[in-house]
Amino acid sequence: MHHRRPNSPPALGLTAPSTRAPLATLAFLAVSAMFGSWLGCASSGTNTTNTTSGSGGGGVTTGGHATSSGTAATGGTGGAPGTGGAKPGCMPNEKTCAGMCVKIDDPAYGCGTTSCGACAPAANAQATCSQGVCVLGACADGFKNCDGNDGNGCETNVNTDPLQCGHCGSPCMVPNAVPSCTMGVCGILSCMPGKTDCNMNMVDGCEADLQNDPNNCNVCGHVCPVNETCQMGMCGLHCPKGKADCNMMSSDGCETPLYTNTNCNFCGDTCALPNSNSMCVNMGGMGVCNLGMCNPGWANCDMIAGNGCEINTTTSAANCGSCGNNCPSGPNSTAVCNNSGCGLNCDPGYWDCDNNPTTGCEVHVDQDVNNCGVKGGGCGHQCVTPNATPTCAGGLCLVQMCNPGFKDCNMMPSDGCEVNTNTDPNNCGGCGTNCMIANGTAGCAAGLCTVGTCAPGWADCDGLISNGCETHVGVDTNNCGVCGKVCSIANGTASCTGGTCTVASCNPGYTDCNNQPGDGCEAHTAVDPNNCGGCNKQCFVANGAAGCAAGSCTVAGCNPGFADCNGLQGDGCEINTTNNPGNCGACNNNCATNCATNVVATTCAASTCSILACSAGHYNIDNLCTNGCECTSAGSSSTCSMPTSIGALMVGQSTVFTGNLVPAAQEAYLTVTFNGNANPAYHPHITMTTGVGEFLFDIQTNCNGTLITCGVEGGTSNARTNWEEVYTAGDASQPSEFIPIPAVGSGGVVIIHVYRTAGLPVTCNNYALTISN
Repeated sequence: MHHRRPNSPPALGLTAPSTRAPLATLAFLAVSAMFGSWLGCASSGTNTTNTTSGSGGGGVTTGGHATSSGTAATGGTGGAPGTGGAKPGCMPNEKTCAGMCVKIDDPAYGCGTTSCGACAPAANAQATCSQGVCVLGACADGFKNCDGNDGNGCETNVNTDPLQCGHCGSPCMVPNAVPSCTMGVCGILSCMPGKTDCNMNMVDGCEADLQNDPNNCNVCGHVCPVNETCQMGMCGLHCPKGKADCNMMSSDGCETPLYTNTNCNFCGDTCALPNSNSMCVNMGGMGVCNLGMCNPGWANCDMIAGNGCEINTTTSAANCGSCGNNCPSGPNSTAVCNNSGCGLNCDPGYWDCDNNPTTGCEVHVDQDVNNCGVKGGGCGHQCVTPNATPTCAGGLCLVQMCNPGFKDCNMMPSDGCEVNTNTDPNNCGGCGTNCMIANGTAGCAAGLCTVGTCAPGWADCDGLISNGCETHVGVDTNNCGVCGKVCSIANGTASCTGGTCTVASCNPGYTDCNNQPGDGCEAHTAVDPNNCGGCNKQCFVANGAAGCAAGSCTVAGCNPGFADCNGLQGDGCEINTTNNPGNCGACNNNCATNCATNVVATTCAASTCSILACSAGHYNIDNLCTNGCECTSAGSSSTCSMPTSIGALMVGQSTVFTGNLVPAAQEAYLTVTFNGNANPAYHPHITMTTGVGEFLFDIQTNCNGTLITCGVEGGTSNARTNWEEVYTAGDASQPSEFIPIPAVGSGGVVIIHVYRTAGLPVTCNNYALTISN
């Protein structure tokens, strides 16, 4: 709360002008004026004038009626309340306002001794009086005057303002976030771009960067796999300069080096400038593809590396063979480059026949009979029209005149006088003279008709022109298809049909099942399993291959894993020898008989007998059936709580214990007592004499696995094949020096834990321990 000095001006807004009194105050004053007017009437009913002067503009009431003079009467209602003053009957700490006695320090009537105007209300606060001046009073709940300015009242809502949250000068500080204030407690209104509050802890604010945080990648709690980082909200390998993940496997990281010809700036960015031997080099962390030597036939004529060796010097007329070598040309021609050599392309109708580019294409091949036409060959192409005299017109060779005995019947100059009228049966003796032959096509000789070719199914077997093609080779078994071809059918009688030998009938026991006369009566139905006893009578054998004997189906062989044990073809190879214990792998191979030694139960799988159960105390360690359950357990205790006792040994005594570790995972626990620890010769000693390399032992004092420290050897007593304790406690002949050695274990008792060396296979082999004291 801030207070002003008495001579200070009133606080901003706390002294109300007469024209801005609150409605409640105006109503109160109106009622007071009415009440004052009543008090101004004498009891006798006469009009009495009570006038109270003041400096305010309240007006004057005379005889109960308001006037508009410059003073305010106690009973008047016009205008704002005037300046108050003392009134007879009021207390010393009171003043009169609107005809009533009110407290001088009542803010509803101002705080001065003479003023009656109410203190103006302040924002979110009550007004009060201090030394006759209106000042700021108590703030409303949840509001504070944090800027110290009474003029704007209690301007700050400390329940909602994040800059003054709960108390003035208590700004909310939330990392990476826009703070909020609710009920005077700081919170998070919103996170900064790219930040998120994943752990819901306001102390560290919006701690997670979902774009780059591998533990909260894109969404809270999404952890990127090992070797991967988070960038732009996506898990993946983000490789350093010079490295890339080209196989898209995060397990081997960024496995591919860049700046190579196959991966210059990124995976698959090959450095292969056109038509050149280029190389990728590292230029300040960027792969740059440098131009090397040009490929044969190519050149970098524009001296720009980016487009490689852009000129093909084998075809560029302006750079033929090398940059700037421009090919020459002459009349009727255009220069060209071919295989790095200059040449010419001639205008239509012209050829370069002298091979001199400066003379251009000097020959007009449209008219020159010795160099006739582009299509005809051009230079040196002399018109040749068979059986005729040629000419050249329009670049084409034409027939000028036919040789004797020849005619140009098709009027095509390219083949000259193509018809020999002495031999052509269609132009025999002249164009259009056609020879006719019975059952065939005629020929022509010396301008006369002959037999040329016969119609299908016919032949000229007698050589006579008069009867043409007289033989019907389509049905003649002695001339079947051609003259002199006699039909012969294997295992049967032949016929000729349509010029092809066919089967007329088969010999007994044979049949033509495939209707192919070339192999005759090919099916021997007595032995053919596909035609057993008749065509298409195919033999089938379950789980095997069929055979045929005397026209009846048989079993020729069985599929792998099956056997014909009953000899009946009807059910084929009826036994599945892969899982049949009585026929395991073969007929009558009985697993119960083959696996007999100490065996209780057997089975057959994958055509092999195996043992299911052994008799008590026996085990099948090698998984072989032939020797049965070959191993017998030694029977020593496998639990530490009930070890097998070897007994007690006095000084100088020894014993040997033999056992094995069968079945798999078997361990042995033995116990022995070493007596005589007061004897200088006391010397507990355990040695593995058989099974070294396959077995090990620990020396324990109890079943918690507590090991005994070795004597003169030092170290612990685990994974041993030799262990001993040597007496070192002093000279027994000198009682002052002699101290009995502590007994090994508890009262000399030790536990020997025997087990198989890790990684070795289980065997029936025994171990032997020599134990002495």
